[in-house]
Amino acid sequence: MEKHINHTQSITHALAQKFFCNTEITARFISDILELPVHEVKLLNPFKVLDDNRASITTLAQLASGSEMLVEIQIVKEVNLNESYYLYLSNYFTKNEELFKAKKLNPAYFVNELLPFYTIYITPKQYFDDDRMFHSFSLLSNSSNETLKVDFKGFDEPQNLVEMKFLELDKYHTDYTQDYSKVRWIELFTNNPFTQALDPILNQAQQIRKTLEERKA
Repeated sequence: MEKHINHTQSITHALAQKFFCNTEITARFISDILELPVHEVKLLNPFKVLDDNRASITTLAQLASGSEMLVEIQIVKEVNLNESYYLYLSNYFTKNEELFKAKKLNPAYFVNELLPFYTIYITPKQYFDDDRMFHSFSLLSNSSNETLKVDFKGFDEPQNLVEMKFLELDKYHTDYTQDYSKVRWIELFTNNPFTQALDPILNQAQQIRKTLEERKA
């Protein structure tokens, strides 16, 4: 097992709110984690602390092609996979329904207007029993490992019906093999030194962290 870094800080609700209320930072985060060319995002629901374990924000992400998808970011102290999956299924339709009603579309066409709905979970504690900091789940065939994809409005090709991403902050280590575009977000969230040069968006996020820390000092 890789040696993990004992970081002294992790992402707080206050810090997450500062990060994800910034649409440029949120767009880059979603783009890096989902590996999609996100052009811009709109915040559909404000950052909200749901209970002692969970906070979330829901966005409408527009890709470079003009296609749109719903992306929810959740900060969870501890992962409960059953709860996460059932909430995912529930939110899949409720968030689509909220957007549908906001557009004042004909209810008869609701199913045809559904957008992909993906969730990214950020948790400070290890849940999966391995060294990987990132996990991605979708629906697969038992026989062929083929991903279940369906047609969505605005997309030229079928998209994953389900997609759930997990970032486990407690697993951070510098001997990573996963793409640095993902690793740098864990370095940011845990206040570890960045192991590669940052672009302007990540520098902006780092400055938000520093400003928040200075105000607390």
